[in-house]
Amino acid sequence: MLAHNTTDTLAAACALHNRAARPNLFIKIPGTSEGLPAIEEAIFRGVPVNVTLLFSGAQYVAAAEAYMRGVERRIAAGLNPDVGSVASLFVSRWDVAVAQKLPEILRNQLGIAIARDAYEIYRTLLDSPAVATHPERWSSPSTPSLGEHRNQGSQSLEHPVRPALACLHH
Repeated sequence: MLAHNTTDTLAAACALHNRAARPNLFIKIPGTSEGLPAIEEAIFRGVPVNVTLLFSGAQYVAAAEAYMRGVERRIAAGLNPDVGSVASLFVSRWDVAVAQKLPEILRNQLGIAIARDAYEIYRTLLDSPAVATHPERWSSPSTPSLGEHRNQGSQSLEHPVRPALACLHH
């Protein structure tokens, strides 16, 4: 499985990028521990990346750091640092996983709470001196079974929803 194989993931990403020959095509690379070195190397090689399988702020930070290391290596090598990257936080998967464990009033709230926390981390990274080039773009893939998130939109990221997190700890 590519998600757990750095070398094969990088080889597949580079092959797809070269075959497509499109600068606006982002190659999916999982934000797994094995995917992180592939993300860094792909960015260094100029391959735009869509980091997938991100479920938390901590995973987002690891992916963002891999991206920044790749960009920093490009700068050190005298290459153009403008290589696109999107971090895809899987928001609704949390809600699907816990839907039957929460009271009705808290359903479809956990994913937004996690996304909000990750977004705060993202904003902190944007304000840090470490971000010398353009930031990663913010994205969340949708899940067809949970249309509710599409209706909540980015406004939901502005309101704290901590009760859903507290419910799961009991």
